[in-house]
Amino acid sequence: MDKGCCPKTYKYTKDGVHLTTEQRDFFEENGYIVIPNLFDPAFLDQCKQRFIDYCDQKLQTKGVTYMNDTYLKKKGYTGEYAMNRIHHIHFDSVLSKYVTNKAMLDVVQSIIGTSNISCCHSIFLNKPPNSEIDSSRHPMHQDLYFLPYRPENSIVATWTALEKVTVENGCLFLVPKSHKLKLKQHEYPENINTNSFYTIPDFKNFTPINILMEKGDTVFFSPLVLHGSNPNLSQGFRKSMACHFVDSNCDIIELTDEKTKRDQEELSLLWGYGKSDYQLFWKKKTWVARGLPGNINKVDSKL
Repeated sequence: MDKGCCPKTYKYTKDGVHLTTEQRDFFEENGYIVIPNLFDPAFLDQCKQRFIDYCDQKLQTKGVTYMNDTYLKKKGYTGEYAMNRIHHIHFDSVLSKYVTNKAMLDVVQSIIGTSNISCCHSIFLNKPPNSEIDSSRHPMHQDLYFLPYRPENSIVATWTALEKVTVENGCLFLVPKSHKLKLKQHEYPENINTNSFYTIPDFKNFTPINILMEKGDTVFFSPLVLHGSNPNLSQGFRKSMACHFVDSNCDIIELTDEKTKRDQEELSLLWGYGKSDYQLFWKKKTWVARGLPGNINKVDSKL
């Protein structure tokens, strides 16, 4: 039989409804794809202002939590010049429109293969100027290390630029084709005084590329892709929004590492979910972005 007549099989995308064959082939080979101009600039400006309102303490929303750059905070910076991220933006009435954007969810659906899609984590990221390099950079890691959902092909990350993103102001970097690797061991990086970041011990063995983006561009990537971000060495800001989407009917695995369990319990308290076990913590964080709720959205009334 002529092999040319056989349909091509894909492992890392599920359909071609919202992706071209070329786009699917690129994602299949490299584990990521950048879709340009996916978001309206006016909407992104609204999101930017919303973030500034949080920084200026004009807003407070249940479930939305904040993280400051510890170096800048110690130097006396405040507001937008000190805050480097807010978590769970899907609970905010304006920022949640990022998570439910139709064009973005269409691509997500083609990658994970279901119309029942949940957001399990969402972030507004800000790299202020004037920070030290080791506070501003985010070392190389795999997102799957932090996420309890399986199989890994039921997860995809999105990252959207709210302004032009360059090497100087702290663009993403990633290692093409690293989605074909297995989940690697992670540890606290040297020279970074925070328990919020992890890295892989052998990061020097990999050669990443920089992902330069324009305002409104969005990169989609596998949770196994090795990636991080450069420090902001410019005198301006670098703002972006990111989300992890999952199949609402995927599984939540049990943790075996006791340290990671303790870390998750601490995060549950920090983020306002109370004292929760690992699975309950992640179920409370999920939010249906499209379609119907699944097993990861159902919280047992006994818990």
